[in-house]
Amino acid sequence: MFSCPRSAAPAAGGRSRVAPRDRVFRRAPGRGARDGRGLAGYGVDGCWGGWDAGWPRKLPATGDRGRLPWARNEPRCDGSIVRRGGRIRGCGAARRSHRRAPGLWSGWDCDYRGIPPGGVVGRADGGGAAATSLTVRTVSRRVAGETLIGAGCLDALEGLTVLDLTSQIAGPYATKLLADMGARVIKVEKPGGDAARSLGPALHDQPGTERSATYQFLNTNKESVVLDLKNEAGREALYRIARLADMVVQSFSPAQEERLGTTYEALRARADVSVLSMTNFGHTGPYRDYKLSDTVVFAMGGEMFSHGLLDREPLKLGGTAALLQCGAMGAVAAMGAVHAKEVHGVSQHVDLALFDTQINSIDRRSAAILAYRFSGRLQERAAGPSAGVAGGIYPTADGYVEVTATSGSYWLRFVEMIDDDALRGPKWLDPAFAMSPAAKEEADAIVYPWMLTRTKLEVWAEARRAHAMVAPVLTAMDLANDPVFRERGLWTEVHHKILGTLPMFGRPYVFEKTPWRIRQAAPMLGEHTDGVLAEAGYPAAEISRMKSQGVAG
Repeated sequence: MFSCPRSAAPAAGGRSRVAPRDRVFRRAPGRGARDGRGLAGYGVDGCWGGWDAGWPRKLPATGDRGRLPWARNEPRCDGSIVRRGGRIRGCGAARRSHRRAPGLWSGWDCDYRGIPPGGVVGRADGGGAAATSLTVRTVSRRVAGETLIGAGCLDALEGLTVLDLTSQIAGPYATKLLADMGARVIKVEKPGGDAARSLGPALHDQPGTERSATYQFLNTNKESVVLDLKNEAGREALYRIARLADMVVQSFSPAQEERLGTTYEALRARADVSVLSMTNFGHTGPYRDYKLSDTVVFAMGGEMFSHGLLDREPLKLGGTAALLQCGAMGAVAAMGAVHAKEVHGVSQHVDLALFDTQINSIDRRSAAILAYRFSGRLQERAAGPSAGVAGGIYPTADGYVEVTATSGSYWLRFVEMIDDDALRGPKWLDPAFAMSPAAKEEADAIVYPWMLTRTKLEVWAEARRAHAMVAPVLTAMDLANDPVFRERGLWTEVHHKILGTLPMFGRPYVFEKTPWRIRQAAPMLGEHTDGVLAEAGYPAAEISRMKSQGVAG
C-alpha cells in the first residue's frame, strides 16, 4: 500500500537513515467523495515499491472508501511486513479513527490519519483540473540496524479506545493493562468516585480521594469522567461517549446493568462496540447477582482447599491475587473481542465470570481439579513440612532462604555449597533414606548452624557459586532497593499533578519497538469530564448545566 524507501548508508554511531520517497494518490475524475473513511476514490499514480522498488506497476482508483484491490501481507524493502487488510493501513489510530471521526478532511492541507508511521500528507504540485493529487511521503527510520515505528505510533495499542465502567480491582486492572500499552481508556466513575479510591495503603498514611496507592496503581494512563448513571441524562451522556469507543469493559452485576442501562443490547443499539462484562458469577445461573471477594474466589474456586496443612484449616494467599488474575484474563478477553471486530467486523458481548477464570487458572487448583476429573482421586493438602533432606524454608542471620535440594543433582550441588563431608556419601543418594524423617533430622543438624551464621544474600552468593537451587526470601524493601530489578525497569516514577512524584511499578514485559510506558498518573476524580463530554458533542453551556445538576462532575 505504501512503498518502503531503501535505506541509505549507515551514518556515524550505527544509525542509518532511510531516504523518503513520494507516492502520489490521484483522485479519479468524478469519484472520491471525502467521507472521512480513507483516501476515497484514490489510486496510486506511478510505480510501486513492492518487493523490489524497481518493479513498477499501475493501480486503478479504488473508489470504495479507501479500499485497495488486494488483501494480503507483503514484505517491505526494509524487511518488515505490511499487513494488507484491504484498507489503507497505517498505525492503529489510523485504522480505527476512520470509523468514528467524520470530517477528517477539513481541507487539502489537513492531517490525514490513515497514513503509515511517519507519513505526511500535503498538497501536491500540479495535477490539473481533471484530477486532484495528494503526495504521501513515508519516512522509515532505523536505529542500530532495527526498523522503528515512526513518531506518533510508538504504542502497541495506540488508536484503540476503551470505555471503562469498572471499579475496585479486577476490572480496573484489565483496563490498566490495555492503557499501559497505549490504548485510550475513558474511565467513567460514579459521583464520589471508584470505591478503590478509599482502599489502602494511602500516601503517607493520609487518606484522601487521590491518595490511595491501590487506585494510583490500577488506573495509570486513564481519563476520568464522572457521570450519574442513575439519571437519564447521565445515561444519555454515556451512550454518546460510547460512540467514541471500540470496546466497553464493565464490572456491574447483571441486575445493575439492567438498572443503569449498560446491558450489551442497550450499548450496542447506540454504538458500534463490543462489550466485556466482568461479573462475579456470569450472566446466567442462580449465582448471577451474588457478591464476591478475593476470599470467596479462593474458597469457591478450589484454591483454598489446596493451601495449608492437612490437620489445619485451609488458607488463602495474601492480598488480592485472585482478583488481579481475573483482571489479567479480562485484558486477554478484551483483546480477543477487539481483534474479532477488526478482522471479522463482528461486535459481540463477552461474558466473563470472575469465578470461571479461577476454575480455568493454571496453578495448583487446576492440577487438583484435573486429577479428580481424570482419575477420581481427591488431592489432599500436605501432611506437614516437606519430607526428605534439605528442602523448604531455612532461617538465616537476617531472614530466610528457600532451598530445593531433596534429591539427585540438586542435593549434590547443595552439598557443594555447604561443603561438609558428613553430607557426602552414597546413603544420601538412596531415595529410601533421603526421604526419611531421620535423613532430614541429620541434615538439618548441619544445615541450620551453617545458615544462621550468614545473611540471606551471603547464602545466595554461595548458592550461585555452587549452582545450587537456593533463593533468598525477599521483603518489599529488598525488592524496591534491588539494583538489578531497578535496572531491568521493574520500578519507575510518575508525576501526579497534586501529589508530586509517585513511585510506581514498571513494565511487566518488554516490547522491542512499541514499548510499555506510563504516560500519566492515575486521573483525579472527574479530571477529564469537560473534555470528553465536549468531544462527545456537548456544548460548554450544556456541560456546565449537567455539572450544576449533579449529572456530571
